[in-house]
Amino acid sequence: MNKALSNTVIWFLVAGYFLWVLADSFFHPAATGVSATVNVFFVIAIVTLHGLRRYSLKEFLIFFVIAFIVSNFYENLSILTGFPFGHYHYTEALGPKLFLVPLLIAPAYFGCGYLAWSLAHVFVGVFGSKLRAEQIWRVPLVAAFVMVMWDLTMDPIAATVQKQWIWHDGGSYFGVPFVNYLGWLLCVYTIFQLFAIYISRQIVASEQAEPSWYDRSSVLVSSCGRIRDYGSYLGATRADRWECRDHRRNRPAVAGHADLPKHGTDRDLHDGVCGASQRSSDR
Repeated sequence: MNKALSNTVIWFLVAGYFLWVLADSFFHPAATGVSATVNVFFVIAIVTLHGLRRYSLKEFLIFFVIAFIVSNFYENLSILTGFPFGHYHYTEALGPKLFLVPLLIAPAYFGCGYLAWSLAHVFVGVFGSKLRAEQIWRVPLVAAFVMVMWDLTMDPIAATVQKQWIWHDGGSYFGVPFVNYLGWLLCVYTIFQLFAIYISRQIVASEQAEPSWYDRSSVLVSSCGRIRDYGSYLGATRADRWECRDHRRNRPAVAGHADLPKHGTDRDLHDGVCGASQRSSDR
């Protein structure tokens, strides 16, 4: 597929993903498992077209294998022992499982991980496929924090509202324990660091990406990330399942990135959230 055609297909997929998120958030046309499958399909399709523009097929598959093995290892380990995410278990909402983890989880790590990896390259200013010197640890670290940032909006929706997984002891961040995010940081950093070491040792780097292409691709991956955030926020506002004190307590942590109100007073936030909660309880 030539570059012009792949660009067109990628942006059609991004537009389709955005429309799906809006429809799923407002109208819930499909069951949770089906919705999650569609989300993963769009992300995988986008990152495959994007990734094969930048890496060889072998390098791209290596990234997938690392993400698949590491994510399943940490997820199963945590379900059995509580390390590193905390104590939880998956429900049947996401379908068939590999051991204790739904089959959808590893592809989701891979797809979102690649988006975070690409954004980290833009933030650090790396415009080629091969990493050198301090880039070998700097890019994975930035990418890991991007992933954790996204999980701040995703995890409360998927666990607390949609019950895709259940936290045994709950948590102070909209029902999610803080240790979960430390676990995420460890898990995704392991994925990114292993791939960074691998890619840095390749004798021949893949074709160098032009800065202009990276300018466009940064918009692409940012759009996908914001779609995920927007869908999560819409789900939260429709669910009306959180206490007012949860919004006030967690507002400083998420207001900088999750599109929650930044300029209203605490009273405005209280009136909006508590009003929705009261209406929900009156039904």
